[in-house]
Amino acid sequence: MKEQTPFGRVTEGSFFILDLNPTPPYSTSGTYVCVKGDTMGKIFVEVTARHNTDGSIRPLSIKWEDGRVFEADRLIDVRQAASIKGGGLGIRYACKIMGKQVYLFDDEGKWFVEK
Repeated sequence: MKEQTPFGRVTEGSFFILDLNPTPPYSTSGTYVCVKGDTMGKIFVEVTARHNTDGSIRPLSIKWEDGRVFEADRLIDVRQAASIKGGGLGIRYACKIMGKQVYLFDDEGKWFVEK
């Protein structure tokens, strides 16, 4: 089973193969990261964020389990929203990371992206 995600391809099992330069048709060339998934449709990540004096939060970067850090190039939108794929309700940050729109969720201090 292969499924398209905002970061790249998902293969069988609970591990993700993330193609950092995905261009259809998918091939074995390029830079790939293997990230362990979670059965609830969430990938929990470490987030570095700026907390402003007005109470707003701006994610600056995310860190995967393997230690790789990806900068949030741009913050597009912030709103309270449900995670359809992962379940739960939190603050959804629509960010551009490596040229792709990614939904980053803050669920009471636990940060995740959807599978």
